[in-house]
Amino acid sequence: MPKNPSCNSANWPKAMAVQLCLKDSCRKLSGHKGSHDRFPSTPLANLPVEIVKKIDKTAMTRGAQPYGRVPYQNRVRRWNRAVVPLRFRGARPQDGYENGFVIMVRPEEYFDPTTKAKQRDFPITVVIGQNAFVYYDNRKTWRDYPPQNQGWKPCRVSVDGLAARRRDPAGKDEGHYLARVPATTAHGDEGKEVIQGMPQGIRFFEFASQETTWQIMMQLAFLAWQTEGLRDFAAGPMPPALQVILESLGLADIPRLEALRVIRAGITCCPLCLESIQATDLMEKVEQAEGREVVDLTITEANLFHLQPLLPGVFNHITYGLGWGHHHCNAAARDMGITETLDWMERILRNSGRALK
Repeated sequence: MPKNPSCNSANWPKAMAVQLCLKDSCRKLSGHKGSHDRFPSTPLANLPVEIVKKIDKTAMTRGAQPYGRVPYQNRVRRWNRAVVPLRFRGARPQDGYENGFVIMVRPEEYFDPTTKAKQRDFPITVVIGQNAFVYYDNRKTWRDYPPQNQGWKPCRVSVDGLAARRRDPAGKDEGHYLARVPATTAHGDEGKEVIQGMPQGIRFFEFASQETTWQIMMQLAFLAWQTEGLRDFAAGPMPPALQVILESLGLADIPRLEALRVIRAGITCCPLCLESIQATDLMEKVEQAEGREVVDLTITEANLFHLQPLLPGVFNHITYGLGWGHHHCNAAARDMGITETLDWMERILRNSGRALK
């Protein structure tokens, strides 16, 4: 496979002759018009709109639906308030949570099963209604430890004293508990679902600061430019603004990207199978089996690929931690990581008597 010359910054147009504004941390090009912007989208110019949307989507958390089953916000920015389970309360990203966090406590972690009162050894630094809430997700704990007996109220966000319909940066968090208790086959109120309280934030291990997220988007844009056939769809060359940003932040270290299996011979590749990523893979929807088509399918042939999985207590949404990978390779890797997935595949081949070349 021939190396992609555009992968080498020495072959880029003379973008370094221009400079970033840097006034008020602005990262538009010097002499720009309009307001300053620390996180501009202009470096994504000339990429196909489908790829720009895909890059922007990487700044969002995964889905948290249905509403009546989870305590999390659905597809919001990764720097929103984080929901941290009690046993992971000591886990923090390097620079902390940009918009704060709240501790999620299970009823069985808070209550003594005999006295029904707060456990004596419950951490004194965790205060329900201040920096923590109790999360009910099953009928047993809802029945055994009713929040009304504690004088607790459902979590909400208030703006000017009124309950907001959704989380609002200008709002104030209030309340003590969140309930997402599924319905049962029991008759009457005993079997009805219980949905009380507003979602409290995002899964804590999906958190990434706005700065980190923006740098990841710039790196993914660079990797998009290195896909095969991209220039057949681009509206122009790689913008000078992106080139300057990649150089100034060290986001286009080719040897490092090759070692991480996201670039091979100058072409962006799938971190698992190492086959080249086509530009169309980032733009076209996956092929569906006849008779099993999904009308509103939005999954493309290639998507965001975490080199190390997002796991509780680990913050792996970082630069040099992501690439573009095939949808089916992503599905195979699941939450195992590349090395573990390859070991698993090798084991399958051995067990099946297939020769390993």
